[in-house]
Amino acid sequence: MRIVRIFKISRYFEGLFALGQALSASAGELLLLSLMLATFVVLFSSLIYFTDSCDVKVCDADSLSDCEPQQCDEGPNQFDSVVAGFWWSLITMSTVGYGDYVPRTPLGKVVGGMCALTGILVISLPFPSSSPTSTSS
Repeated sequence: MRIVRIFKISRYFEGLFALGQALSASAGELLLLSLMLATFVVLFSSLIYFTDSCDVKVCDADSLSDCEPQQCDEGPNQFDSVVAGFWWSLITMSTVGYGDYVPRTPLGKVVGGMCALTGILVISLPFPSSSPTSTSS
């Protein structure tokens, strides 16, 4: 209930009123940005899971029941599932990354670089329809 008071206070401050108008005027662009960001987060978390997962099962040719997980040389797998890669891909797209999850395979590092560059393109570059110079006369 207290959060509603903040919105009631906005009528006394022109800055908050202008912020509300700006957010409502650019709701379509913000929705498109959120949709693109969610799409690329799912894409890159899936890619990092499949390219950086080192845990493969080695089976004997005679019996498939004697499968043992084999660790690769890069160390244990940090991305146990696609959902575990969501945090990594979101942070890599929006910042430089924290370093808590790091791709270890060479192909995983390529995916990480592509994720960072895609984040620059999706988040940092403005949409042409939202720039003030694109007026139709």
